[in-house]
Amino acid sequence: MTRHAIGTPEQLRDPNYMPPLYRAIPLGVQHVLAMFVSNVTPAIIIAGGYILVDAAIELAARLGVSDEVIGLTVVAAGTSAPELATSAIAAFRKESDIALGNVLGSNIYNIFFIG
Repeated sequence: MTRHAIGTPEQLRDPNYMPPLYRAIPLGVQHVLAMFVSNVTPAIIIAGGYILVDAAIELAARLGVSDEVIGLTVVAAGTSAPELATSAIAAFRKESDIALGNVLGSNIYNIFFIG
């Protein structure tokens, strides 16, 4: 029998199953960790977006590139990074419907509302 780090496939299908790691962490600590992650992660994403855009503008200004080229290339790629991350995670988890929906939805929105 193979060992599974968080549980066998049968255990993971059970909605009441709790992996050993979660049983070892007190419930109050789990809540604090969940609140920390859910509040800090968006702040990190937003700050990263600002840093990316500011750095792209600074780099392009040093290279003498126009604002239009910056907007069409570097900043556009940077704002698509969260979608890329979402699609990559969904593909890694073998959730192809989420990856496909993310790509199609993003492209449809960009075509009709941006471009």
